[in-house]
Amino acid sequence: MKELNKNYVYSLEDLTSEEKQQLLEKLIALDSAWDGEASRLQLFSSEYLYFSYSYKYNGEWLVCREMYYTNKEIVNAKELFYTLENIQVGCRGLSKEQIKEMCKVFEANGYKIWDNEDALKVIDNYTYLRIGMRKEFYVNREAYNKTTITYEKFIELFSNKEENFKKLVEVLNKERAEESNNPQYEVTMIADQPKEVFNPQPHYNNDNGSLYKIATQRQWNAYVFDVVKRLERGGKKDPLKQEIEKSIDVLKIWLNELEDGNENL
Repeated sequence: MKELNKNYVYSLEDLTSEEKQQLLEKLIALDSAWDGEASRLQLFSSEYLYFSYSYKYNGEWLVCREMYYTNKEIVNAKELFYTLENIQVGCRGLSKEQIKEMCKVFEANGYKIWDNEDALKVIDNYTYLRIGMRKEFYVNREAYNKTTITYEKFIELFSNKEENFKKLVEVLNKERAEESNNPQYEVTMIADQPKEVFNPQPHYNNDNGSLYKIATQRQWNAYVFDVVKRLERGGKKDPLKQEIEKSIDVLKIWLNELEDGNENL
C-alpha cells in the first residue's frame, strides 16, 4: 500500500472490505487514536478520508460521509493499492516516447521486456501495456483482472525519476555481476581423465579475438566496456534495440558521475 498524501481527499466508495482493513492498519500506525472498534466502524461507513488541522496542531486524518467543499483534489483511494503488477495502461493514442518512458519504469523496478519483436506493437485490440505471467512487460489485449489507468496517472504514481535512476543502477550492476560470476560450462565425465570443457554461448564467440582482451589492452573503464559489449552482442543474445536503450542508460549514469566531479571515471 502506498503512503497517504495529505494534499488529497480520498474517495473510499470503491474500496473492498479487505482494502479498508489495510487502510485502517495504516491509519493506526500513523495515529493510535484510530485503534478501536468505533474508529473501524466510522471508517467502514464513511465515503471520504482527508487530512485536517482543525482539531489538532499537528493535524490528523478524518473521515466523513459527505464532502460539501474542499480545495483539495479528490482521488480514488484505490490508487493507494495500485502496483505495477495489478494495473495496465491503455496505449492507444500515446507517442512512442511516452510508451518508452513507461517501459523504463518497469525496467527500473526489475521487470524485463518480453523477448519478441512485437512486444511493444500497438495494433487492433493489442493496446494495453502490462506485466504478464512471467514478470515480463509487453503490449497485449485488455486483462480484465487488472485496473486500467492513463499514462498520466501511471507517471504520477510510479515515475519517481530519482528513485528509478537508483533502481536502474542496481539492476545494471546485478546484471553485470551475474554475467561475470556465472560462466557457461559443460562438464564431460571421462573414466580415466575427468575433464571440464569450456562451452561458451554463441553470443560469446571469440573466433576473432576476445573482447575482454581488447578491453584490457586498450585500458577501457567499466562504462566503455559495458556499452561496447552490449552493442556488440545486440541482436545475438538480446534484441539490439533493447541493448541500445540500456547502453544509453549506462552513458547517462556515467555522465551523472562526471557531473558529480568524478573526472577519472
